[in-house]
Amino acid sequence: MLGLAAALFANGAAADGPCWADERCVRITGVGLAAVRPDDERPHNLKQLAAIRAAKLEALRSLAEQAHGVTLQSRSQTEKSEMGADSIVVESGATLKGVRFIRVEPLEPGIYQAVAELDVRY
Repeated sequence: MLGLAAALFANGAAADGPCWADERCVRITGVGLAAVRPDDERPHNLKQLAAIRAAKLEALRSLAEQAHGVTLQSRSQTEKSEMGADSIVVESGATLKGVRFIRVEPLEPGIYQAVAELDVRY
């Protein structure tokens, strides 16, 4: 068994293995929550699917922020010592490969939670 592990490691296959087998690997978790919109006129099953999709996207956004960080831009304008306009823009861009959705489930009626994991090697 040890010979097989050594052969796999020598061929570079261990780099794609599980995170626990690599000391230069960190597992990050993203959680997303979304609710069914009560004012939505679509059938109930379509509203559920939309909420599940929104929860998954929120979990992916959380993973992207943790893995690649965020860019924050803030602008404020003042006129005659009074606040005129204020804006804050937060952006995150990432290509995430190997994301696994661990759970997608209802927490209570109309509220869904998605939990995703990503192994990040450095």
